[in-house]
Parts: sequence; C-alpha cells; structure tokens
Amino acid sequence: MQSSIPQVGLFGSIRGNWREDHVIPVLKQLNVTYFHPGVVDAQWTQVMGLREADVLAQAETIVMVINHSTPGFGGLAEAGWAALGAAQRGQSFILHIPTGYKYEGTGLAGVFGKKYVEMLDDYAGRTRFLVNEHAKRAQSVVNGLYVVENIEGVVKQLKELYS
Repeated sequence: MQSSIPQVGLFGSIRGNWREDHVIPVLKQLNVTYFHPGVVDAQWTQVMGLREADVLAQAETIVMVINHSTPGFGGLAEAGWAALGAAQRGQSFILHIPTGYKYEGTGLAGVFGKKYVEMLDDYAGRTRFLVNEHAKRAQSVVNGLYVVENIEGVVKQLKELYS
C-alpha cells in the first residue's frame, strides 16, 4: 500500500461531527492513519473526488456513516458500490445508517410545501431501510462487511480491527 494512502477512509455524511467527536480520537489513540474528506463549507471539486476514489480503492478499512444531517441519497447510492469494491479488494467495510429519517429544517416546507417534506421523509426512510436490510443480509456472505447499529458500534469495530 502506498504511504500516501491512509489505513482508514472516513466516508459518508460530512456534517454532524461523527468523525471528530467519536472516530478520529480513537484512531489517533490506536495510531491509525485516516482520510477525512472534510468539505463542509468548501466547494467540492472533481479533484477531491479523485482523491476520495483513490482512498476508497486502497485503504485497509472503509467507514461509511450516513447520519441524519441530510437525507443522504448520494451517500446511500455510493454505499453499495463502495461495499462491493471493498469486498472484491479484501478491505474491511464498516457501515452505519440510522433509520427513521425526518427532515428537521423549516426552509423546505416554506418553499415546497408540507407534502414535499413528507415525500422526502418517506423516500429517505425507505431508502435507508432497504440499504440497511441489504447490507445486513450480505454480512453473512461478505467477509469484512460490518453493519453496525450506532456510532459506538463503528468505534468498537475499529478497535477490534486495529488493537
């Protein structure tokens, strides 16, 4: 593995501080290198995407957390392809997607109406449920795939892999 590729790639929802508050402190304790795509306020570029793709393809472990900060449709779509690639390359893949998404903001309802927000919640909820179910069922046949129920499960799995 190239030295420029970290051991762990931290992908998924950019907002919510799940990396900073829970995962990165543990990785630092374990002396494990990591990649944080971190573009909260910056404009995402294709160059950034190429770096993400390199890390996804070469890191030992991929962590993907799709939290409730957004509906997460992009991350949910990416999760399956990332997990498939990780399985084919022999990487570990840790996935956490909480179900029960509900839009908490106020702007969309004012612009698009309450029915739009209800439809968004329904689609996000169904998509999260289905991705979780597919991943949970795949765990029994895909080595290195770990579907965890909460962020503590992510941390526990990383400790098991790197302690």
